Amino acid sequence: NRLLDEIKESMSAPKVEQLFTGVASTMVADVARQLEGLPLDQRLARMVELLAEEGFDAQIERQEGRILIHEANCPYFRIVRRHPEVCAVGQAFIATALSLPVERVTCQLQGADTCTFSVALEPPPGEPAV
Repeated sequence: NRLLDEIKESMSAPKVEQLFTGVASTMVADVARQLEGLPLDQRLARMVELLAEEGFDAQIERQEGRILIHEANCPYFRIVRRHPEVCAVGQAFIATALSLPVERVTCQLQGADTCTFSVALEPPPGEPAV
């Protein structure tokens, strides 16, 4: 918390967010290369394993047109209460591991039971399917 306080005092909010996104990208850079070209199901399975190694309990739910990733616990929860920008790490980690855009749907910090992220499988109009 003290380190994050110091960082936030010396950097602008966008720079702090960029820093956390960079941390997440670095965390999965080697893994992203390993996952490149694998089918989505294999990338998802490996991503769940990686999240477990980081202390998350992640579950995958398939819905029509999207995949939901539910994290039932957050190993950073105590820090996130004081430094919510740390949440960007989890979202960036998932996006990098899957090489797909990810949207946060729910957050434990805001009172939800899980942090849930959505990955759209149906492309916006004019874009190729995943």
